[in-house]
Amino acid sequence: MTLRTAFFTICLFISLTLHAGQPAPAAVPSETKTGDFQLSFKERSPFSAKPEMDKRMPYFKAGDYDILAENFEVYVPTKYKPDLPFGLLVYINSGDDGKCNGNFKPLLDKYNLIWISANKTGNERAPMHRAGLALDAIHNIRKMYNVDSDRVYLSGISGGGRCSSGLAPAYPDVFNGVIYLIGCNPMGAKAPPQYIDKQKRLNSYAFMTGTNDMNKPGTNDVLKQYKSLKFERTLYLEVPGMGHDMPPTEWLEKAINFVDEPLAAAAKLSMKQAQDLEKREKFGQAILLYRKVAARAQGQEMGSEAQAHIEALSKSRNEILANAKKLIDEKKGSESVATLEKLLRTYETEAGDVRELLKQARK
Repeated sequence: MTLRTAFFTICLFISLTLHAGQPAPAAVPSETKTGDFQLSFKERSPFSAKPEMDKRMPYFKAGDYDILAENFEVYVPTKYKPDLPFGLLVYINSGDDGKCNGNFKPLLDKYNLIWISANKTGNERAPMHRAGLALDAIHNIRKMYNVDSDRVYLSGISGGGRCSSGLAPAYPDVFNGVIYLIGCNPMGAKAPPQYIDKQKRLNSYAFMTGTNDMNKPGTNDVLKQYKSLKFERTLYLEVPGMGHDMPPTEWLEKAINFVDEPLAAAAKLSMKQAQDLEKREKFGQAILLYRKVAARAQGQEMGSEAQAHIEALSKSRNEILANAKKLIDEKKGSESVATLEKLLRTYETEAGDVRELLKQARK
């Protein structure tokens, strides 16, 4: 493990440790629809409010827009299940079609990533609208699907890459990484001061161009600027012989591996923390961490081990619930209440229908 990787691992571990001591989050969304489909939303993100965007991205000048007039293309891998958090890839196209690009799709399946992209947000659309709709996409899709908050990535191609380069550095508290494809603009974001460290030290920025890409010189210039501004996690990818085109899947995979790298390095520590929580009978918090490990290390031994812990803890919870129901049926109120109250303390939001059973037990 390199010194830089170790640094990111420790930072992520500290973040997870602090999170584990906080109140358990609300139950995850229950949407199960998978495949390609289209969505419309009624609510804007607080981050896409014009005053907020004007403050963070003063270079994007345009009027406001109506979310009710917009729609979005979504792709959810068929293996998605609500109890396993998936990453999110928000995409800004250079054309008006937001459908999942075929070069990306096998990687979404492989790396547990949901795709969302607004339609009619090509290069002719005002940059502020394109950026705002990307923020709206995140705000709304997270209400429907279990999205890993540490794996929210942005990408865009050509003019969409330029728009992405205005958006991602301005919102380091929203995006954990970004992949600029054959297009990017100089860094001019005004991120809130409290997120500058995340912007420059923790978030990941992949720059992809081609040997014959007309935007190759500009991409190199922007990369030099990022480095001069002390952005620590940058990666330059030049596809041999490629012009101004969508990069092939194997090159896109290099970029996804790069933005995922800090999380992969932290997975072992996350696993240890989950095991420690389990030993302390913080089963609900342990399950939440095991789910992240299982999602990020799917197909690896550690991912399978995390899944086994989830299944064992879930089985134990179900057996306790069944016993509590039996005690209620046998009119053993105080015993059933004690059983259910302990279950609620140890499993928290992962305790199932314990609250409803408690009402019955206390009658």
